[in-house]
Amino acid sequence: VREALAIRPGRQDIKAMSVRTSRRSAGLLGSEYEVSIAAPPASHCCTGISAFRRQVASCTLAGLSVFTLGGLCFGFDSVYPVLYSSGAFLDLCAADEAAACAARSGEERQRSCCKAQASSFVSLSSVSLFAADGVMVAYGELMDRRGARWCISVALCLVCTGLALLSIAGSLGASSPAALWWIAFPLIGLAGPGVFMAALSFGELFPNLESVIAPLAASMFDGSAFVFLLWKLLFLRAGLPLSAIAAAWLFLSVLVGGSTWSLLLSKRQTEGMRAEREASFAERVDERAPVSEPALRAAVVWHSEGDGLRQLLCRTDSLLLLLFMCTANLNQSFYLETLPRTLRARPPA
Repeated sequence: VREALAIRPGRQDIKAMSVRTSRRSAGLLGSEYEVSIAAPPASHCCTGISAFRRQVASCTLAGLSVFTLGGLCFGFDSVYPVLYSSGAFLDLCAADEAAACAARSGEERQRSCCKAQASSFVSLSSVSLFAADGVMVAYGELMDRRGARWCISVALCLVCTGLALLSIAGSLGASSPAALWWIAFPLIGLAGPGVFMAALSFGELFPNLESVIAPLAASMFDGSAFVFLLWKLLFLRAGLPLSAIAAAWLFLSVLVGGSTWSLLLSKRQTEGMRAEREASFAERVDERAPVSEPALRAAVVWHSEGDGLRQLLCRTDSLLLLLFMCTANLNQSFYLETLPRTLRARPPA
């Protein structure tokens, strides 16, 4: 372990300046000690920006990117009227039902035309929600192996593709093939956790802001369910078509996601930062108190470096977690589908 701590890859990427951080150990040392660690390195795109401005920009973009792209599909119920008015899955209805639906106007267009259409919306929301939850395991593996930049890059590719397909489907209206809807929304759901995981990595880059970034990202992930509500207001109040709303959100996603990507560190820089901090920590521990050899033995890890994604997904806890997510999403879909009818069935006060 001492030899491993002495390895410092990527040291040329670490700035010479250092900061003092006070930490408390509840383990072998049992006392307070100070550790001198290297200041957070800057990405190659932000070498000319001061550390304070990078901290402010990181907190801002962490919250903004997660809110913009994180959990859009969790607000699926809000976008139902927009999709009904845009003619999504209208080809699943019978000819007479589709003709009657096309002749609707006003608020009547915001309701389902047939049971097949409504059932497709429930299935689509279930698939999108399950994709948003289940893919978190894959993003965790990607973060460990490739770093935060790869994580958000994959997420941006998925969400941009989904929004582009959604814009095309909205422009085609009732003539849009069902495959476009079935591909667009699950892609948006798959992208959200990747943005969330990448935003959390700012907490490692700035340890003094970890207590701010983690709850900020978590709250913005839940708050991103309001995005589809915003789409609904733009569609109903401002009169913007779904194609224009999706295209505008695509532009915003590229802008916010690209800015966030520029602040994240590469895998090499992240490893260099970790090695520098671990080595600095080990040097201070060696100066204060000797540590016995049994205490330096490597802890038992829950997986080996050679394990791939298949081995991780086939673990018992991973399978149980996926089963729980699937059951929870079915419960959410049932709630979203039955709550409006329950409210309408209630007698007026």
